[in-house]
Amino acid sequence: MFEPIQRITGVPCVLDHQDIDTDRIIPARFLTTIERDGLGEHLFRDWRDHEARVASALAAAWGVASPILIAGANFGCGSSREHAVWALMEFGFRCVIAPSFADIFEKNAFGNGFVPVRIPASVHAELMGIAAGDSLEVDIDAGEVRSTSGWAAAFELPAFERRCLRKGWDALDFLVDQGPAIERFESVRV
Repeated sequence: MFEPIQRITGVPCVLDHQDIDTDRIIPARFLTTIERDGLGEHLFRDWRDHEARVASALAAAWGVASPILIAGANFGCGSSREHAVWALMEFGFRCVIAPSFADIFEKNAFGNGFVPVRIPASVHAELMGIAAGDSLEVDIDAGEVRSTSGWAAAFELPAFERRCLRKGWDALDFLVDQGPAIERFESVRV
């Protein structure tokens, strides 16, 4: 279980890069644990060490505990490490807004209570134009991203994932909740 999520609000951190892979998110040399603790400090480590613009954006996000990351298309591509989601969450992010996500990253995100918000490329371009310094609200129930300046865009989440996020459930929690229905079904099965 994780904290139920209805809304995520804050000033976003913007990384205007495409194809941010899981090795970029959390380099492989930090994957020596199956624990979630300690990964946030290594989030985007190589970028933070070698690219001033990324280091600056992340330093600002760390300082205000920004829960929203805005990134380019194909976010989370590469190897299927759940550690990438854990590192993002420990750093303080609760969602990432991008035009597209790698399938495995997206499944890992939902399973850990991290929200991947997919918006069309044209809407993403609008968001990139207004994101600097503007607070955003990601409303899970309404399926909408809104800015304090009045900009808004709709997004869709699969019904099952939306339900689980709102209840704070992973897939196992959902199955446990279905226990009585499963028992009724099994009791009448021939």
